[in-house]
Amino acid sequence: MIKGTYTWEEAFELANVLLNPLEAPVAIEEERAVAASLGEDSIRSGVKATVIGVIAVSGFMLVYYLLAGLVANVALMLNVLILMGVMCSFDSTLTLPGIAGIALTIGMAVDANVLIFERIREELAAGKSMRGALAAGYDKAFGTIFDSNLTTLISSVILIFMGTGPVKGFGVTLTIGVCVSMFTALVVTRLIFDFLIDRGWLKSLRMFSLIRHTKIDFIRWAKPAFAVSWSLILIGFGYGLYRGHDVLGVDFVGGDKLTLRYDASKDLDMQKVRRAIEAVDIKDFLAQPQRDLSMSTGAESLEVTSPTRRAPRWSRRSRMPCRR
Repeated sequence: MIKGTYTWEEAFELANVLLNPLEAPVAIEEERAVAASLGEDSIRSGVKATVIGVIAVSGFMLVYYLLAGLVANVALMLNVLILMGVMCSFDSTLTLPGIAGIALTIGMAVDANVLIFERIREELAAGKSMRGALAAGYDKAFGTIFDSNLTTLISSVILIFMGTGPVKGFGVTLTIGVCVSMFTALVVTRLIFDFLIDRGWLKSLRMFSLIRHTKIDFIRWAKPAFAVSWSLILIGFGYGLYRGHDVLGVDFVGGDKLTLRYDASKDLDMQKVRRAIEAVDIKDFLAQPQRDLSMSTGAESLEVTSPTRRAPRWSRRSRMPCRR
């Protein structure tokens, strides 16, 4: 029985191939074991950067917002646990862009808490009670949080349905993370604060404030800020056009692939390999160890892939034609 989204012709062709009517012998010509495409060092550095980011964000929230920051950190840890649980239940594959999506989700969750806490601070300064300030803070911050997360959710859903591979993995992680972060920021933290107030443990909510009672006329600087913003955008866009071909990676423009066989008895230090490749001015490359399983020796090799780079303009002008 053949199941799946096949047409009748595709299913019939697949059945014929599986039956092997010509009884053609099948032999394995070559079999290779491929290491992680990003390399253990890249994966390790990505995970390390994410962990450092989580610790830094959690530390800032705890130091600046005190008890409210502690509540936000509890919701943040719950956010990560729910996110990983949902991804496991959906059998989602975790890629390095997916890890970047987790880091982005953490930042967005903390951003929602910052908006809520600052609203609560304003309501407390206006003389409202702790319960009234809490309710008003969440109500007034909800619209901003919902709009910002909705726009991100639209982009992440488009990445899921139109992207493939790592791009789709980033979209899946970001979509789940946006939904979970809204739940933890708006529901979990509110439940914790209501619990503390009902028990009589929360009488006031102290927070640090670096800038107080500002009297800056932001509207006055609207036009200069608009001009500066668009100038930076145009400069960045123009520089991207100037770089031209070099902006694109190997996935878009193709490149060169070099396979080197080395002595398997010696350990291959990927850090030294990457430094050696970078020393010859090759950027955005991919170095991937491989093992040939079809050979009894199990020979190991290193495959280096790099995008095609065009020579600089001054180099192309000065290049002389070669004759053979």
